Order: sequence, then C-alpha cells, then structure tokens
Amino acid sequence: MNPEWRIVAVVSTPALSTSVRDVCDAQPAHYRSRRLPSRCESLTHWELMVNYAEGELLGAASAGILLRTLRTMATARVVDLEVPCD
Repeated sequence: MNPEWRIVAVVSTPALSTSVRDVCDAQPAHYRSRRLPSRCESLTHWELMVNYAEGELLGAASAGILLRTLRTMATARVVDLEVPCD
C-alpha cells in the first residue's frame, strides 16, 4: 500500500521542545512532521502530516490521536498558518 501523506495541522510548541519530532518518529509509518521557518524565538512551528493510505476513517482517527497526544505531552496548540510571534 502506497503512503498517502496529508497535512492535518500546524502546531506551535515551546522552542526547545522536541516532543513533536519524538512523537512522529515513534510511528513513522503513520506520522510525519516538518519544522517550519519562524521569526519567533520562543515558539517552534510544525507542519503535521498523517498517512491516509488505510482510508479516510483510520486517517482521521490517527490525526485526532496525534493532535490529542501533542496537546497533552507538548503543550502544543493548533495555529493558523500565519502566526504572529506573541
């Protein structure tokens, strides 16, 4: 089955946090992350991708699990693509 990666969210985390990368690296067949450029020194912005190869339902469930995990572990918050530095 070929992977079908879709962007599901952009999140921000404290700059020194590696939680997003750690969570995505733990399940590389399901999750990917890409650090986005930012002018903000206190926050890091991440683009999150989920593999939808197993269908819409499982892909959406995986996206929900990823976002809940990151909100809990990394104090990540979902942000708009245009994020001003607070």
